[in-house]
Amino acid sequence: GFKNPTVNLAFSAPSLDMADLGLHAPGREVKATKVQGNIALKDNNLQIKSLSAQIGKSIATIKGSVQDISNPKIDIAVISPYLDMKDLLLLLDLEKPAVKTGRQRSVNLKASVRADMGRIREFDFEKLTTTIMAENRIVYLQPLEMTVFGGHFSGKCRLDLGTNGSPPRYQLGYTMERV
Repeated sequence: GFKNPTVNLAFSAPSLDMADLGLHAPGREVKATKVQGNIALKDNNLQIKSLSAQIGKSIATIKGSVQDISNPKIDIAVISPYLDMKDLLLLLDLEKPAVKTGRQRSVNLKASVRADMGRIREFDFEKLTTTIMAENRIVYLQPLEMTVFGGHFSGKCRLDLGTNGSPPRYQLGYTMERV
């Protein structure tokens, strides 16, 4: 019999509702379009050979791994021609419904991100590079570098996305040159 099989899956879909994967954003529907992927599952670990999709206006290609999908530790690289931060924050709101304990499972994320251009609120940027680390609804972007307003922005950011209805809190330290 099969003792420890590896399952390889290549797939594509014109549209994918995140709820179909058991992921929900409170009060919102999140859909990915133009989905294509090639992944492998072995020993409760997921290897993402390639995964591309569009969410909102953001387009991304992802490679990396998810260790222990029951209590995910995600380490990925994201490359994007266009990235809108509101789309990214929508993804960070995705949760699996609580199981019998009533507590949400913790997701540990580390993502190196590179985007040719995009938008943060009302500000357009180019040449974004950052590392995103997230756990327990606290998100760090450090370092965070980009071209904005015709100059160079460098900094780090901490986002506390809040829990149980508490408002989000933001901390930002930065330098700007030639702006």
